[in-house]
Amino acid sequence: MKILFCVSVLCLSIACGGGSSGPTGPSPSGSPTSAAPSTPTPSPTQCATVGNRMVTVGRTSADGAFTHAPFNAADLGIITNGQETNDPRFAYAWIKNQGSAINVYAPADGVLIRIRHKSENLPIFPSDDFDLIFLVACDPARPAERDTMFRFNHITDPRPDIKAAYGFGSLPAPDLSVTPVIDHEDRQVPTVNIAVKAGELLGTTRGTPFARNFDFAIAINELTVCPFSVLNEPHRALLLGLLGPQSRSPSGPPQAGYPCQGYGGRL
Repeated sequence: MKILFCVSVLCLSIACGGGSSGPTGPSPSGSPTSAAPSTPTPSPTQCATVGNRMVTVGRTSADGAFTHAPFNAADLGIITNGQETNDPRFAYAWIKNQGSAINVYAPADGVLIRIRHKSENLPIFPSDDFDLIFLVACDPARPAERDTMFRFNHITDPRPDIKAAYGFGSLPAPDLSVTPVIDHEDRQVPTVNIAVKAGELLGTTRGTPFARNFDFAIAINELTVCPFSVLNEPHRALLLGLLGPQSRSPSGPPQAGYPCQGYGGRL
């Protein structure tokens, strides 16, 4: 895990753990060998983001970034498109065992740039959860035009360091108890821009208090796409195979070949 501390335009990165490997020995064969081609290490890219923070990511494009599943297919009964469910920007993952908590993971390397806290608001919202938004790629030459992000909504139990990055305790952001809703965008800037690697556990969720689902989105060049279409295999096929119509929620079963469609909004 990496934690990025940003002051003005300077970011300091502290890495925890890790190690180094020893030198590679000669080939056991007596004949000359050619070195296997290696995947180039992405160059660090620094971009301005929420709260005028400068954060460092490893990519300027989304190509090949999404190498891990955001959740386990076995934990879900069905996935529905947002245009049928609620918000067309998101896919909705319906937890198979209603009320149980399931793991959520980073689908790509990223940096936490926004954290939203939806506090308990009885009787309308008898829960307390967080929305997590991570930056994956950006183009410094085209700020806020070429950003790639992933987002989870309704994460009931973020891992401790992520939860601690929300600096306003029990105060909400947004505040859903008033009309019109007050976003409190200043509260949504994390105290620390936490860097995560693809496959890292981000926390667990029991979903929303009534439907027991949660939202997931990927935005490329600022606009959401079918989030499973950009995952590496086998995750792409497994999660696309869980799609089905809203009428089959919450338990499914999925419908073979159901289209993943209706996306395109801004996160």
